[in-house]
Amino acid sequence: MMADITGYLGRIVWDTSKPGGTPRKVMDNGTIRALGWRPQTDLRAGLETLYTWFLRTNATG
Repeated sequence: MMADITGYLGRIVWDTSKPGGTPRKVMDNGTIRALGWRPQTDLRAGLETLYTWFLRTNATG
């Protein structure tokens, strides 16, 4: 998804000798969702916003 958002056309290579994630997931939104909470921004929109901010605040030139 980030490659699509940023326009990256290169190859993505995974190092399969390394772990694929954290050994224990410590974040769970099940409890807060059970209380009715829902995110206001979907993942793609959030990443697009973050990337736009990054480009704006890290512009060179």
